[in-house]
Amino acid sequence: MSGVGGEKRSPIRRAGSWVADRWVQWWWIDVPLAAALTLFFAFTPGVHAVFDLLGNLRLADRRSIYTDMLTIATLFAGFSTLATATYLGWSSRGVRAVRDLVGKDLLWLWLSATTMPWLCATTLVIVKMVDRGTPPTNPTRWIAIGTLIVVGEQLARVIYLFYSLAMIEQRPNSQTPVRPVASVPIGMKRKAEG
Repeated sequence: MSGVGGEKRSPIRRAGSWVADRWVQWWWIDVPLAAALTLFFAFTPGVHAVFDLLGNLRLADRRSIYTDMLTIATLFAGFSTLATATYLGWSSRGVRAVRDLVGKDLLWLWLSATTMPWLCATTLVIVKMVDRGTPPTNPTRWIAIGTLIVVGEQLARVIYLFYSLAMIEQRPNSQTPVRPVASVPIGMKRKAEG
């Protein structure tokens, strides 16, 4: 398989491209992937100590961090909504072709990116209400960490989609003829004095 400019791509790069493409397309994989990572962080002894940042905090500090996480999730929700509205406003021939070709799949990606941050924000509110700091600490902190992983995954996907569509939107359309502004050059005439 040839890459850009005719260079051959290694099997590792092809495999990496395949994984990245599937991750972008499989919008539903974020929650299971975040759950698997969170369980790994929570139950692997050497890793647990590194990633249990919330477990070493007092309850008041942990709740403050939950508020910060909630702010991040809602800011991302606003960004993804704005990106969706911008995408819907684009009307170039290239973006219309993409909509015609993969419209339903792209719609699911945008719906996921628009709703998931709000679900994450709601989850963080529930975590903040439920965490009572029972000894040693309430395990709901791991749900907050998993939620933040989902927000990060969604943010990466939205940025990738927005960038890809923006590149299509900005691509010059070679099939559209360039229309001159005026049929004859515009000049200025001086009014004769006198």
